[in-house]
Amino acid sequence: MMMTGGEVIHAVPGRLRVRIARSLIVSHKNLALLLAAVEGCPTVHGARYNPASRSLLVMHAESADASGLLAHLRTEAGIRLDFAPKAWDFSVTQTATASFKVLDRRFRMASGGWVDSHSVLFVTFLSLAIMQLRRGHLMGPALTLFLQAIGFLKR
Repeated sequence: MMMTGGEVIHAVPGRLRVRIARSLIVSHKNLALLLAAVEGCPTVHGARYNPASRSLLVMHAESADASGLLAHLRTEAGIRLDFAPKAWDFSVTQTATASFKVLDRRFRMASGGWVDSHSVLFVTFLSLAIMQLRRGHLMGPALTLFLQAIGFLKR
């Protein structure tokens, strides 16, 4: 009998994280059977279950790919694991850059093209540098903030 066991939410060479379906872990016996099936794969070095995230971390040989482990579970244990949709397949840098561009467009629209995000950041960092100078923090914070402000002028 084939049962859906969950979805692969993260896979890198040597590691695989699987979110386990609630229906598969209704008892400790099912969890023990799942761990035994995973650790029974010849390329697996170990497996650890995290109950808080309902996920299973599988450490396997870096030369082995995730599809071999998934095939082993399907044939040996009758457990099907699917790959999760890659809706989150982007980096933090890409997200921050996109958000910064949106913010820049909104500044330009609100000011009729007179103000952009770089000029706002320049004024902000320059103000913070002056505030640090007034506090007597000449070398560390004031100089760093002033150099950051100058960096925004170059862009």
